[in-house]
Amino acid sequence: MNLPSIINILHSPIDIIISLISLIGSGFKVFYKLYKSFKNEINDRKQLSERIKVIFDEVTPNHGTSLKDKINRIEQSTMNNEKIIQIIGDRQKWILDKQQIPIFESDEHGMCTWANDAYLELLKRDSTEVLGNGWRNFIHEDDRERIVAEWESAVKEDRSSQSTYRMVNKDGVIYNVECYATKHRGNGYSGNIKIK
Repeated sequence: MNLPSIINILHSPIDIIISLISLIGSGFKVFYKLYKSFKNEINDRKQLSERIKVIFDEVTPNHGTSLKDKINRIEQSTMNNEKIIQIIGDRQKWILDKQQIPIFESDEHGMCTWANDAYLELLKRDSTEVLGNGWRNFIHEDDRERIVAEWESAVKEDRSSQSTYRMVNKDGVIYNVECYATKHRGNGYSGNIKIK
């Protein structure tokens, strides 16, 4: 379609002007939308660049105020706290070692992890012989199956245990004992043995 035929379709010069204005307006709208989209993209990239810089600054140590420095301080503090807890635990075990009551600890699976001097003296054994499941070897053979079953049941059911049985020391001396083992949430057991 050529220009003269377009002009013939239009009835007046006003229609021509209105059509031209409409075409220009449509072009401007398209241009404005493209401009706005382009401007938003530039702003988004600028904001992203600023955020990346902030993150970079936070993970770069800068003598005390960055996030990395704060994490390092927390890690150092945690290590110090673990050392303090270990020292306290060692001192407590030293005190318990000096008690005359046979005392033991086990993990959450029921494996013996520590026994005090009185416990070892009662059996006339060293700690390597009673750790893990070694303690079972010193239960009188007539009581062993029942006591092991009770202990495994307590561990499985996540509960404390109390039982009476006979223990046999290295010299063959038999002791009637009562054992109390208290379950600590998530941290295993601690218990003591009372000679009857």
